[in-house]
Amino acid sequence: MVEWLTMGRRQGLRGLRPFNPARDLGTLADLIEVAFAEDLSFGGSSTVDEIRSLRWMGPLVGLLGITSSLFRDLFAGYVWVENGKVVGNVTISQSRNYANEWIISNLAVYPQYRQKGIARHLMGAAIEHALKREADWISLLVRSDNAPAKALYRKFGFQILDTFSEMHVRYLSPPSASTPEPDYTITDPDRNRWEDVYTLEKLVVTPSLQQMRPLDPDESITRWAPGWLSRAGEILQGGWSRRRWVQQGRELVAAANLTLSLGSDSHIASFLIHPDHRGSVEHLLAAILVQLTAHAPHRYVVANVSTNYPHLIKELEEIGFKVIRELDIMGAPMQH
Repeated sequence: MVEWLTMGRRQGLRGLRPFNPARDLGTLADLIEVAFAEDLSFGGSSTVDEIRSLRWMGPLVGLLGITSSLFRDLFAGYVWVENGKVVGNVTISQSRNYANEWIISNLAVYPQYRQKGIARHLMGAAIEHALKREADWISLLVRSDNAPAKALYRKFGFQILDTFSEMHVRYLSPPSASTPEPDYTITDPDRNRWEDVYTLEKLVVTPSLQQMRPLDPDESITRWAPGWLSRAGEILQGGWSRRRWVQQGRELVAAANLTLSLGSDSHIASFLIHPDHRGSVEHLLAAILVQLTAHAPHRYVVANVSTNYPHLIKELEEIGFKVIRELDIMGAPMQH
């Protein structure tokens, strides 16, 4: 049951109310800074800074909240109030890539107010919000070592769909010398082989995650072998991607992608490895990544690597990456 904002005789305002960007952005930044202090130390402070900068645009933010449904969806969520003070928050937003998936984020409660059921009320409000908008799935990210949070999410029907290691590096080192793999060749992506890359991605992505996020052949080829129109769109958005495929004979067995975010403080690396070739191509993929970054603007490189790729994690550590944290992707199907 959702406990909405009420006025107590002695305690003042207490309970849930919708997040109000015009008045709550500064409070949200303070709360995130306390609740996620360890995570922010790994490069998330820019998010807090952006929230604080919006805070000083109060009148404009308030106007957009009234007139723009897109803006309201961007900042949709709820806060929990105790004695008139915001002590908890949750954000609920529609996925940009999957229309029927909604994402819960920024679930946070000040330490002194935990173990009082506040997070449970916030979760309930967020799920109710998504259900009213016909969500089929709700997803969230949680640290793998955050047992109390995962226990709460499981009570709402969430299950782990995949786990990945978030890895960061500032300066890449060339990989150590090794015996070359004569059976493997590096090629540029080939759009005409859309079926091959789609098949590879289906083999790589966990079946449980595919239930929530079904793969689409057109999207697979856009991710791993985009045409000139897609590349032009990337440039217009301030970025660029470089990709290489690894083949054994004519069979596509692995792929590497580096997204160059020119307006960001980091680049994103991603990989596909055929299950039958894990343990054989990871050294080659690490060498490809070093080559892809050689002529890129100098930034941090971030790689979110599935824990199903232990050999790749080891090879990336060899060239300078460090595992920052492990995160679980959790999801729950919605019953209408």
